[in-house]
Amino acid sequence: MIGEINSWIRHIASNYILIITGAVLFFAVKSVIGFYTYKHYNKQLEHLHHKMDVLIREQQLIAQQFSMPDENREQTQTDAPSESPTQTHLI
Repeated sequence: MIGEINSWIRHIASNYILIITGAVLFFAVKSVIGFYTYKHYNKQLEHLHHKMDVLIREQQLIAQQFSMPDENREQTQTDAPSESPTQTHLI
C-alpha cells in the first residue's frame, strides 16, 4: 500500500516536472520571439522617425522659400480689403 502511494507520488511529481519544463521552454521561446519582434518594429519605427525628420526639414525649406519678408507681409495685411458694409449677407 505504501509502495503504491510512493509510485503515485513519483508519477505526479514527474508530471509536475514535465509541466514546469514545458512552461519554462514555452516562455523562453516566447521571450526570444518577442525580442526579435521588438528589434524588427523598433527598426521600422526609427526609419519612420528619420523619414518624418526629412519631410519636416523639406517642409520648412519650402516654407522659407515661399514666405514673404516681414515688411511685405505687414503691408499686405494692412492693404487687404476689409468686409464692406455694402456686401449682402445671405440669411
